[in-house]
Amino acid sequence: MTKEERRLRYWQKKMGLTDWVISIEINKNPDWENFGEIAPVPGRKEAILTLAEVVTPEEREYSYVHELC
Repeated sequence: MTKEERRLRYWQKKMGLTDWVISIEINKNPDWENFGEIAPVPGRKEAILTLAEVVTPEEREYSYVHELC
C-alpha cells in the first residue's frame, strides 16, 4: 500500500466512508491547477480521487479532506 493509499484510508475511516471503494490517480500534468479532484461513480459507492503530483504535504492532506467532504 502506498503512502497516498494509507492517508486516504485514514481519512476514509475518520469520515465514515469505509464502505466506499476509492482509488487514487496521480495527475502528472504540471499545468493542472487543482490539488485534487474526486469523481464519484453514479449509483455506486465508488470514486476516483485524482491528486496533483507536485504539491506540498499540507496541500495533499487538504486535498484528502476537501475532496472527501
